[in-house]
Amino acid sequence: DPLLKKADKLKDIILLKKKIHKIFDLMKCENYLEVANKILKERMYLVMHEFFFSLQDLLEIQENSFMYKLEYYYEKLKEHILSECQDCKYTGGRCIICNSEEYIYAFDIENVNYCNRCKALFHRKCIAVHSCIINTK
Repeated sequence: DPLLKKADKLKDIILLKKKIHKIFDLMKCENYLEVANKILKERMYLVMHEFFFSLQDLLEIQENSFMYKLEYYYEKLKEHILSECQDCKYTGGRCIICNSEEYIYAFDIENVNYCNRCKALFHRKCIAVHSCIINTK
């Protein structure tokens, strides 16, 4: 059904938009606004309003070009956090349940869970087996 295909596409777009919004929330350097503005240009609203779509966005969703733009923005912002900026790089952490050496980041919303109560990061697979160990002490 074409409608269901469009719904899946919209679901993927919303997920990627949430990830972009989360990355922006994690940026901690002094020039985070300049960095985001350089990447997003006239689409700064993507990081300011998580559930906002412009008319242009809706047209590009219809034309199948919007997802490619979101993927580009996501990769550029992720690159800033993971490799370009030392201040932003340390917004990640280690899973306190499995204590893996791997750094995890809240913008990886498919694999990482952020606990609003204790402010800790967990792998989703770890939190599914154990509850938040900080809140149980």
